[in-house]
Amino acid sequence: MKKTVCFKVNKAYLDNKFFKEDGILDFYYKVKVHLESKGYLVGTQDIINENEANIIITIDYRKDFKKNNGINILIALESIAVLPQTFNNNYIQRFDLVFTWNQDIIDNSKILPLNFAFNLDPVEFIKFNSKTKFICNFSANKLSNNKDELYSERVKVIEFFNSFYSDKFDLYGHGWDKAYRHPFVYNIFRFLNKNKIFRGISKVLINIQLFDKLLFTNYTVYKGPVANKFQVLKQYKFSICFENIKNVDGFITEKIFDCFVCGVIPIYLGPKNIDKTIPKSTFIDMRDFSSYSKLFDYLSEMKESEYKIYINNIKLYLQSEKIKYFDSKWASNYFVKKILSL
Repeated sequence: MKKTVCFKVNKAYLDNKFFKEDGILDFYYKVKVHLESKGYLVGTQDIINENEANIIITIDYRKDFKKNNGINILIALESIAVLPQTFNNNYIQRFDLVFTWNQDIIDNSKILPLNFAFNLDPVEFIKFNSKTKFICNFSANKLSNNKDELYSERVKVIEFFNSFYSDKFDLYGHGWDKAYRHPFVYNIFRFLNKNKIFRGISKVLINIQLFDKLLFTNYTVYKGPVANKFQVLKQYKFSICFENIKNVDGFITEKIFDCFVCGVIPIYLGPKNIDKTIPKSTFIDMRDFSSYSKLFDYLSEMKESEYKIYINNIKLYLQSEKIKYFDSKWASNYFVKKILSL
């Protein structure tokens, strides 16, 4: 009888939708393939019974977590701005092995390092003079109460370009078609949506034109979600890449790497020690500019020769040894080796 591995995931990823050979899920796809090559049956919790599984891999914080008889693994990659509960010591201690980017808790014994990892095969780079578009941002419209959150900073840069250079900037992602004018408004609707009756009331308010103008703002730069991010992104010279939280060492997501593989220069804001992991010569550090006006002036005045230097540095980094820690092939091999050694 084959041994089994159960992945405990959000409902949206049931029916093995979690294992997708693309983007941020590519790592999990490769883990599944690797484990299956070792003779394991692998699936999400609706396919593999977690109570009978030999290995249970939980993704981030789950209220319904119960320690099972098998080996219990935690992959803790979500930001503390989104799921701070994941890093509660009482929660972490319930697992046999933990993988995370969080350098504050890694002990290289029970808690091991693991970054977000991706397929880093470059997309065909478009030359400087052939790039048809200037700058963009891919993000979802969200809020957080964390003091170091960067959701609000994303809004500031979006509003800057929307107000002054809407012909130079495009916004992609979910939730921007009805962006709340103020966090207070967002929190009211979040509270209302917890109750079935109030949820109906909030839907009515949203559809009343007067309330629509009072509560929401519409960005002319918003282009909606896209089917293939890479095919759209590669057309731009620059991209705004703000993590959802700043000053948290080790938290580096797909945003900057998506730019690298598409031959786009990222304008980045995230960990304060980012240059210890990723060479500063490969990105534009938003901290070097006191305003978005000065950033825009710098970008718009950049010569082709300077642009090519950035792109060449990106190519060198993608070919370097340091990149492997963010490569889904390397990371999946490392992960499987560690969990099968228990």
